[in-house]
Amino acid sequence: MKLKQRFAILVVFIIVLFTTRTHWIPHLPSSWTKQDDSADRKNNPKIIHSDSNELVQIQNIADGDFEEDDIENSENNEVELVKTGIDSAKPEITMTIEDCWKLAHDWLSPREIYPDDSYFDENDNFVSRKSNDISQILHHMATAEIVAADVLPKGTQLKLILELKGGQKVVFKPQRYERDYIVQGESWDGFDRHNAEVAAFHLDHLLNFRRAPFVVGRKLHMRNEILPVAGEQLRATFRKIRNETDDLGKPKLCFFGKCYYCKEQDLACPQGKDSGLLEGSLNLWMGKAGYGFGKLRHPYQRTYKKNKKATWEVNEDYCNHHVKVKEPYNKGPRLLDVTDGSVFDYLIMNGDRHHYEIFQAFGDEAMMIMMDNAKSYGNPDLFDKSILAPMRQCCILRKHTFQAVLNFRGKIGKVLDESMKTDPIYPIVTQAHLDAMDKRLEHVIETVNTCIEKYGREHVLIDNWTGSRPAHH
Repeated sequence: MKLKQRFAILVVFIIVLFTTRTHWIPHLPSSWTKQDDSADRKNNPKIIHSDSNELVQIQNIADGDFEEDDIENSENNEVELVKTGIDSAKPEITMTIEDCWKLAHDWLSPREIYPDDSYFDENDNFVSRKSNDISQILHHMATAEIVAADVLPKGTQLKLILELKGGQKVVFKPQRYERDYIVQGESWDGFDRHNAEVAAFHLDHLLNFRRAPFVVGRKLHMRNEILPVAGEQLRATFRKIRNETDDLGKPKLCFFGKCYYCKEQDLACPQGKDSGLLEGSLNLWMGKAGYGFGKLRHPYQRTYKKNKKATWEVNEDYCNHHVKVKEPYNKGPRLLDVTDGSVFDYLIMNGDRHHYEIFQAFGDEAMMIMMDNAKSYGNPDLFDKSILAPMRQCCILRKHTFQAVLNFRGKIGKVLDESMKTDPIYPIVTQAHLDAMDKRLEHVIETVNTCIEKYGREHVLIDNWTGSRPAHH
């Protein structure tokens, strides 16, 4: 290609990039833009980062100093991306990518992300008739061409907003830790764990909650997939590592994004020798008309201060006197969502659910959406039973939730691992984390049985919360 032709193509690319770089970024749920102070910044080799002393900034393409070969293969991006589809067990493709995105949005309702079509067979095995449809959505999330990418400018944790072929948006959380890294401290400490989002989605599916948005792992090629479609704000945070090369023989391309804790020394970079791939998780963006997000404070929010405890931490009658007497917890589904959530969060050891999202238009009947689960799976030896406080103090739980817990007794880790085996970034969590889930499930059963002894099974295991029951059995 002659120099003048190349220059003309470059000018057209600049004009298109400038006019489209921001309009497609949607309004995000507040849990994806929250601020906290729990990021782990200790200098530990298991934390994936790069030394900023070895970096050189990539100039904005508008400066005219951008190297043309930095955009190598971008013209063939649709075909030659990265082979990150699910393995030999990948789904039977019966829908186009556009039909998959439409189905995901059509499924969305006030009380569920996708419909209930599952059961336990005669051997207590979990069976879902929607598994192939769900698998197709995850498959396309993991393989679809990326047509736009930019930063999420708010919140504490590094995230990108991506647009996939067919118009679907997803949120990308990059890898921060090696799988076997143990986050010391509390059940809310550390950077976000991308793999925890994947595991939490599968657990939500197995428990038949259907309240967690679709999540899949994916490895993005920084030069082939992200660089050619990156928005201006993202490009401004690109850095090259001089002493490490990718699979194209060029300096590794990294970024640090834009967020409360985003700093140049905490770069997200391709992992592995001679690799241009950056691992992370993709959360499907839920943008259905009429389904705007509302943010509510969790009734069991922590203070996040060592010397100051919340009321629920020092008063075991907190639920009766402060929760059950207030809307939307005095009747209806929301309090049962909270106790379901405490079981879920204890199994994955997530102590960071200080707020939660609902679809605001549906009021008290709207579900508590089980999103933003990335502070889980930090320490397999941690058993923070304060996470079970809603269950322990309120002493109500959905019948089908407890039945699922019993069905998975002694095997929840194994079943979860089997469920995740076709994810592109498998293995998702270590065996130690899977084993810990089996131990925690026993603690859940003990807590529920204590409530049953106190109030009676018929008043603890229920389908609907009407706001009344005897004080004691």
